[in-house]
Amino acid sequence: MILYTQNGCPQCKMVHMMMDKYNIKYEECQDLDKMRELGIVHTPTLSVDNKLLVGKELMNWINEHRG
Repeated sequence: MILYTQNGCPQCKMVHMMMDKYNIKYEECQDLDKMRELGIVHTPTLSVDNKLLVGKELMNWINEHRG
């Protein structure tokens, strides 16, 4: 699973903290070219099984998968 983020993004920081708190393992990517290639226009975006989760959908996923 890959978490796409940007430096200085307060929402990205919050998602980092939540995922770390719940011991959800992820890789982080801040490659803007890769994000554009995938059509990612908002951060944070979580890629899980080739599905991109953003906003409320991302928060719901985290809450469902917390340990």
